[in-house]
Amino acid sequence: MRQNFLNNNRGVTLIELLAALAFAGIILTITGSFFVQSINSSSSVESQIDLKQQSNLLLSQIREETKNQPAEICFDNELQLYVNNDRVLSNEHIYINELYIENGNISLSNPGDCINTTTESPISIGLTVSTTEQNSSDYKTSTVIMPRSSSHLKVEVKQNEKEEPENIFTTSEQFEDLSVKDGEPYQRMNSNGNGQCHYEDSVSLLSITFASWTSPCLHTTFAQFVHAKQGFSMNGTNGYRDELLVEIGESLYVDGYASIQQGTLKVSDNIQFNNQFNLNSGVIEGNNVHFKNNTNFNNNFTLQTSGSTRFDQAMTSFSNGTFNIGGYLFSNNDFRIGNNVEMYVSEGAAFTHKVYLLGNADLYAGGSIDIRGKTQFQNNASMSSGGNITFHSQANLNGNSSVKSEGNITFNETGYFQNNTSLIAKGDIIFRKNIGYSDGENEFICAEGEVIGKEYINGPHTIEEGGSCPF
Repeated sequence: MRQNFLNNNRGVTLIELLAALAFAGIILTITGSFFVQSINSSSSVESQIDLKQQSNLLLSQIREETKNQPAEICFDNELQLYVNNDRVLSNEHIYINELYIENGNISLSNPGDCINTTTESPISIGLTVSTTEQNSSDYKTSTVIMPRSSSHLKVEVKQNEKEEPENIFTTSEQFEDLSVKDGEPYQRMNSNGNGQCHYEDSVSLLSITFASWTSPCLHTTFAQFVHAKQGFSMNGTNGYRDELLVEIGESLYVDGYASIQQGTLKVSDNIQFNNQFNLNSGVIEGNNVHFKNNTNFNNNFTLQTSGSTRFDQAMTSFSNGTFNIGGYLFSNNDFRIGNNVEMYVSEGAAFTHKVYLLGNADLYAGGSIDIRGKTQFQNNASMSSGGNITFHSQANLNGNSSVKSEGNITFNETGYFQNNTSLIAKGDIIFRKNIGYSDGENEFICAEGEVIGKEYINGPHTIEEGGSCPF
């Protein structure tokens, strides 16, 4: 057999060689195309991430410069933004493609103009950032900066322009009385286009979807209540310029999964979400709002209620948003806010589980704050109250965090204060268990009344009492 193999002189024909070369060329072309496509896709993703990070940094800087004091904002001819003469975009390849800033009766949108903001009105910001680099895409975002004085904000909640709400819930138990009604049955409802749709009757349906692409109803109104049994979603696609709007004359009940992205939902009376809920770059306005399952709030959202709000399951929000609650806040599970999220509550707030305030989070309540679970403050987080603040479990303050109260601050369990933290009360500050050792002398405790339980404080904290405290 070896002899036969050696004596085989057939070789490879020209046709076979050409076919092999053609096949190899096809394989190389497909492989090269896939490789180039992968590189372009990776570059595009990296560009989007960079644009998003730069946008968040820009909004954070504007928020810090304007929420407590007037500021000058300028949009120059090179499409760069300056706040008090400081450039807010650090990456020289990124510029602002579109801009709109409104504060009271003044606005800024044209390159070469400046405005001077005030703390008397909210600041609405919408912008599109772009990059000069190849394989990039635009990134659109928006936010509303609520005014706040150097001490405490008295929340002004906008009422819906329709009927006055029936009542504001003052206890957590009142939310249990929200009862779902049934109206005119629909199997499914889709609202798609650039017109307007109106429904006179109350509506009960399996699921309802509102989308801004190729749809006849960018603005949909319901004169009475709506009950969505399997789901509710709003999907806008045009950033802050999107006009996707749903208005409901009475209450809204949603049994299934609910999601709002870059749209505005206005409900004249109560809202109840029985399943998971996500709000991304959107706006919700209502009276009393009840979230019965896990909730996530992201990317420059706004939740504004004329009444109270209750969370039954975990609530998480980590991205430049605003809660403006006109009544009370009730949280019955873990509660986490961070990354420049601001929450203003006109009345009191009650938390039964853990509370995490992280990354420039700001929580203010006009009345008392009562926390039953462990509390963690980090990275410039702040909590302030027009009444008393009571920590029933361990409370830890770290990284320039602060707690301020117009009344008393009480710690019923252990905790620690580190890295330039501060406690300030116009009433008394009361410690009932040991407070852990400080890592320096920059922890500041000041009570215009008394500091009770000083023997429980370990470490070189600065303690002042009986005088005026710097609110």
